Amino acid sequence: MREVGAMNGSIGASVLVGAFLFLAAADAAAEPNDVGVVKVSSEPAGAMVYTGGATYGPTPVLFELVPGKHSLIVTRDGYAPVALEVVVQKDRITRTKARLTVQPGKGIRVHRTGPGGADAGPGTVTIATEPPGLTVFMNDIQVPLPTPVVFDLKAGVYELRLERDGKVIFRKTVFVRTGEITELDLELVQRRRIDDTDPWK
Repeated sequence: MREVGAMNGSIGASVLVGAFLFLAAADAAAEPNDVGVVKVSSEPAGAMVYTGGATYGPTPVLFELVPGKHSLIVTRDGYAPVALEVVVQKDRITRTKARLTVQPGKGIRVHRTGPGGADAGPGTVTIATEPPGLTVFMNDIQVPLPTPVVFDLKAGVYELRLERDGKVIFRKTVFVRTGEITELDLELVQRRRIDDTDPWK
């Protein structure tokens, strides 16, 4: 009888422990994730977002962060980086927007195109486009003014990139020569175009 009683006690303890573990696991599974959601947009779009060693993007972008205050850095080629702070709440969406401003490219000097303008750089590039008002990049350096524009640039081979509303609509390899003027008069009838002609010819 003693052995049976001891055995019954052991079985009862095992059942209780098993039930406790099952309930604990069920509670853990039912508990929601302790995170909030951040939505970052930018003007123009297509920027990257850095926080806590992680990278998200391009904007607009959604990602999860633990609740609390977080510092974000929003960057895009040709624009000055923007620092933002957000307070993330559990199970909530926190929305924020970065307005990026043009960061004048190093090594580019824009001409005055009116009276008194002069060609004084190592190489000069003139770009006129139809339609006008396009954003100009030489490699990843943004020209501070939209088309039509005239600027000086160190001699070398560059990838010209034209963008409208943050979208690339034209690419071309350009050879800037010392003391020479490179003239580009572009009629962009197509929405997106790549010019693969040899810049040495």
